[in-house]
Amino acid sequence: MLVCNLSIVMGATVARIFRMAHVIPIAARPMATQRTLRRFSLTSGPLELRLETELWSALSGIANERRMPLANLIDLIDQQRGQQSLPRALWRFAIAYFQALSETVDPAPLARPVLKPVG
Repeated sequence: MLVCNLSIVMGATVARIFRMAHVIPIAARPMATQRTLRRFSLTSGPLELRLETELWSALSGIANERRMPLANLIDLIDQQRGQQSLPRALWRFAIAYFQALSETVDPAPLARPVLKPVG
């Protein structure tokens, strides 16, 4: 099972989280329909991946955050994926990464009404 390494997450600041997540209201996001083919040389050999544009964007953001080439990030995920397909492992990694980021950000405290004495 692929697990998101929390050391990847802990150094991220709130500004970088929102920059990487491209926060857009869900209703405004179009469904992923376009896939792009990219070629990489991994330790296991040459690889061609056709993934959704949104996933490429997320993985590129994670790789930039880690200051590593995208190919190295994909190679690390490939080595840890076990029996699942690489595209599925990449999706699961990206989801786990951003989920872990969201858990490290403290939400803004809720506004509480100030009670004034009556009288």
